[in-house]
Amino acid sequence: MESFNSDSEAMAMARVLAFPAKDDPERLVGKTDRPQKRRRRAFRLDVPLRVVTTTLPSGERLPLLVDAHTWVPRSLAMRWVLYDRRYGCAESTLRRDVNALRFVYAWGDRTFAEGLDARLTNGPLEHGDLIALRGFLTDPDVEARLGRDGGPGARTTGAAGSRGLAAKLFLAWALNPASRNDAGASPVNALVLAQQIEGVLQPLAKHAGEGRRRVLPTDAAMDVVEEIMQPRMDARGRFLNPLQWHPKNPFRGDTRIRNWLMWTLARDSGLRLGEMLSLPARATVRTSDGRSWVQVRTDADRDDDSRARSPQAKTLSRLVPMGAHAVFALSAYLTAPGAGRRVMGNAYLFSARTGRPLSYNPANRVMRGLAAASGIEIGWHDLRHVWATEYARSVYRAAREGKHPTDSESTAMMALLTEKLRALGGWSATSTQPMYYARVAIKEEANRLLRGIQDARVERMAALRGSALEPAWLSEPDEELPW
Repeated sequence: MESFNSDSEAMAMARVLAFPAKDDPERLVGKTDRPQKRRRRAFRLDVPLRVVTTTLPSGERLPLLVDAHTWVPRSLAMRWVLYDRRYGCAESTLRRDVNALRFVYAWGDRTFAEGLDARLTNGPLEHGDLIALRGFLTDPDVEARLGRDGGPGARTTGAAGSRGLAAKLFLAWALNPASRNDAGASPVNALVLAQQIEGVLQPLAKHAGEGRRRVLPTDAAMDVVEEIMQPRMDARGRFLNPLQWHPKNPFRGDTRIRNWLMWTLARDSGLRLGEMLSLPARATVRTSDGRSWVQVRTDADRDDDSRARSPQAKTLSRLVPMGAHAVFALSAYLTAPGAGRRVMGNAYLFSARTGRPLSYNPANRVMRGLAAASGIEIGWHDLRHVWATEYARSVYRAAREGKHPTDSESTAMMALLTEKLRALGGWSATSTQPMYYARVAIKEEANRLLRGIQDARVERMAALRGSALEPAWLSEPDEELPW
């Protein structure tokens, strides 16, 4: 058996490797996130590849790609998850990537008699193989068949762009002999091979995630939801004391401040739901100039987290500025007398009414209740999208103000904007999300400029009326035009 990071992790993986196919699959992964009946029904399906979850002694949950008949994990996919990918993304992203590898391995098992793992161990894929893989990943018939046969976990596979991104990252990682547990030296043309993988799969990978994006609420809709969520203010924009709430606010008195604080952190600072739920009670930092920041840390899973699904912040640790409303809401949440104050009893900032750490399901019910009260469909991650879109738009317009940059300057602006978004939003170096928001900002600016050109043409045509240059038929709009 391969060596692992620790004895405890080796034991957890051994549980997966040791059981024969006829054993009860419930014993495969210890704790799982699927009901027992669904798990056993999925086990009887004639499917070559499955994604199952194993829980390490630390509480971390890792998705693994296994053979549906033998329940043995695919070796390189397991090594990729265990040694590399798990440290660069959250559990939901990791699960999406492992599901995407179902397509890569399905293609490899069909193409190579020895299987994909053995083929990659013998050497990297050739250019023709990469072209064939890209065609397989974008084939609608393949997507329909594997999406239907993949069982419950296949719902999170994502679009072809997400599959292309996972394939690119996995194949580039597999170029290193150490990744394959091989003591041999790297091939002399490793850089050329990595560029070959990039050239073939990057055009597909750059669209990762776009197929799952929802249409975001308009600015007017966001204002309506914000008015329902936050306390009332006076004419000068100060919150009334004691706090008074909108009649449509759907929350109980002991959760309104908590929910409003979560809203402001997601809306003004772009925090993910998992990052908010994993914030410790002392999550803020005050600098010498009096400004407040929230500290998002990339910590390992905590043994004392009692939640069945532990929230994770596994991209980039960072300090994010807090808006004035978030500072006020945090102060009220920590110090408000009576109902509304944070319930003590755990080490996390956001608590349920029972004193336990707030988990995903109750947090998502908050947004469902808000959507029902406002009539506007919105989720926690929508707020992150709104934040990133507004930030990208503001930065790009400020950079272009009063300028007509050249192509090279525009490219530099876009690269700078992407890195700013990456730093504030906590995206990894391989994430395509910041580039998406940069493209949105550029597209909006291009549309604004085009609209200005169109409006200027209309104004010129209007000024033409009544002038000496005006054609005779323009002054008689009631008559039929010559065309």
